[in-house]
Amino acid sequence: MLNPPPMAWELARSDPCEIDPTPIVIAAQLRYAGARFSFRGGVKLMQPGPDAVGIRGVMPPYNQPEPLSAEAHGQLTLKRIDRPFAFMGKLHLSPLSIGEFGFATSSFPIIFLGDSKAPAAVMGARTEENVFITPDGELDPEVYVPTFVRQYPFVFANDPANDRLVVCIDRQAPMLGVGGEVPLFENGQPTQYTQNAIEMLKEVERQRRMTLEFVRVMQDLDLFETKTITFQPTDDKGATSGEPQKVAEFFQVSEKKLNELSTDAYLRLRDRGAIPAIYAHLLSQMHWSKIINRVIRRAMAAQPAAAQMN
Repeated sequence: MLNPPPMAWELARSDPCEIDPTPIVIAAQLRYAGARFSFRGGVKLMQPGPDAVGIRGVMPPYNQPEPLSAEAHGQLTLKRIDRPFAFMGKLHLSPLSIGEFGFATSSFPIIFLGDSKAPAAVMGARTEENVFITPDGELDPEVYVPTFVRQYPFVFANDPANDRLVVCIDRQAPMLGVGGEVPLFENGQPTQYTQNAIEMLKEVERQRRMTLEFVRVMQDLDLFETKTITFQPTDDKGATSGEPQKVAEFFQVSEKKLNELSTDAYLRLRDRGAIPAIYAHLLSQMHWSKIINRVIRRAMAAQPAAAQMN
């Protein structure tokens, strides 16, 4: 069974983010419904779905989020590492924004999850297993890399008490350290690299608001239906073996409901730019066989290795 993506997490910490007196903050007008980090009673991240889907716990890849500041991180640098996307190995689902649907449809299924109908890219059929990352941490060079991944180790945090957004980093990110090639600060000020990262976070916020509106319109028009993906096991001769196995259950746009829309409702979707995203989502469902086949191949490859160890 495909679990919902870990789009919300809570970390119990003795040193909550608000202890840093001078974090980098962003104007509150970029804030929208649905917190990223919450500074009340711990740390929460919701990234980048419209709201939580009920999953709590440590969410990869952010393990130690801290507000970015020159005082705390003035000596940090970005360093070149082998297999820079290895941290994706435990991301079997990635939050996705509407602006990414066209790119993502070439790589993996796009689905909607939870009461919020949060869009997500499916990168594996088993929890904490990304079939596009090899066991030794190499990324499939042909797969689309979601913005959620590309923004790492940066992320926005919401500080509701002060009505602001705070730029955070994952202090445990493997590409951060001292003595690397690209500094985060120079003379106490963010470098061009850090400024570019902040601009990217702002664009993520804008895309997130567009995604919220897209989902709201789809819900208003009652276009979602429940979809179940199953897999039929076979024996070595290709004959059916056992009962079908449920791989995933999620929400999908109903083609029947879409085709039955009134002209006015269809034009409402068209004028909001939703039609291309809808068809990208529907077209992406063809990738389920690719996901399942990769899971099977990985499991088969692991069997000889386990046998050799025994």
